[in-house]
Amino acid sequence: MEAQNTFQTQSRFLVKQKIDQIKNKRIKKMISDKFDIDIITRSNNVKKSSRGELENKKNIITIQNMK
Repeated sequence: MEAQNTFQTQSRFLVKQKIDQIKNKRIKKMISDKFDIDIITRSNNVKKSSRGELENKKNIITIQNMK
């Protein structure tokens, strides 16, 4: 959850900086819309990666405790 929030906060900040440099309103809207769609996919990937890493750590700790 923390990784997902960090990712979303940082990516929105960076995209906003870039969008603010664009003068054409239609291009701004198009890029903003594309980002909103893309952020859903990327956020899901971050969530999966975070969960996978957490499971790996849990398995390592379990194995270490068995020794």
